[in-house]
Amino acid sequence: MTMRFIAAALAALLLALPAAAQRTGDAFEQDMLQRFRKAVPDSQFTLKADEPLVLLVKGGEWNEAQINLHRIDNYCRQSTADECDTAKSEFVRKLTAKREEPTRENLRLIVRDQEYLDYIGRVMPGKAGEDPAIHQPIGEGLYAFLAFDTPEAIGVIGDKTLKDLNLAPDAAWSLAHAQTRPDLPAMPSVDAMKQGLVFLEGEGYVPGLLIDLPAWERLAIQTGPDLFMAVLSDQLVVAGIMPDGPEFEKMKEAVEGDCKAMERCISPRTYRLRKGRWVIAR
Repeated sequence: MTMRFIAAALAALLLALPAAAQRTGDAFEQDMLQRFRKAVPDSQFTLKADEPLVLLVKGGEWNEAQINLHRIDNYCRQSTADECDTAKSEFVRKLTAKREEPTRENLRLIVRDQEYLDYIGRVMPGKAGEDPAIHQPIGEGLYAFLAFDTPEAIGVIGDKTLKDLNLAPDAAWSLAHAQTRPDLPAMPSVDAMKQGLVFLEGEGYVPGLLIDLPAWERLAIQTGPDLFMAVLSDQLVVAGIMPDGPEFEKMKEAVEGDCKAMERCISPRTYRLRKGRWVIAR
């Protein structure tokens, strides 16, 4: 389902957007509840009374944690039953698998949006004066996070972990950047940007390319103020040149629709580069 709307936009910029979001309902929540209870029998999982699609955890290693089901629910509403079942199984397996401890060698940089940062603040409050997820803003509601990579998942890094690794924040950022850069695609060329949409793809960490704001400023100087980008997933960033107007509005709708259809979308927004930072195109 990846890029289904944007691919259509590339051809004609005429879209058939998905229907307005509706909750899958109690059956989805109950199914996920039972899956987590089976996977982690030493913890108690319940539905959060005042917030749909959120599970509360009591006891065991996950005590006081919250699990947000909104994105997996969105994905299931727009996928086949088999695709949904596979996604549910992977979601539970990756969250409940025993995590490897962070090391210096697996430090990386990832990009996430405001929703992710707010979620981290709710489920990982940390101690007073301690950041549970070290991050830096790169734009409007868009952040670079210090993270660690394991075969099963990507996790954020907090102050406590840096102390355990005996690393100062600046040194950790430099090391993470150096270890992320080899996984990133090349910056798009001016010629490629002028010819149409550019799909920046890779196995992972592709949005890390957006952290290099000076490089994008240099590109914007040559392409003009109509440069835009969408950060859809860890494997896909879309960039192009398009002025404000009806076609650009359709492109923004395409990005939002494609994001809703993806299991792990980073942001449904489309961004412009303004004054050295990414801002939401309105």
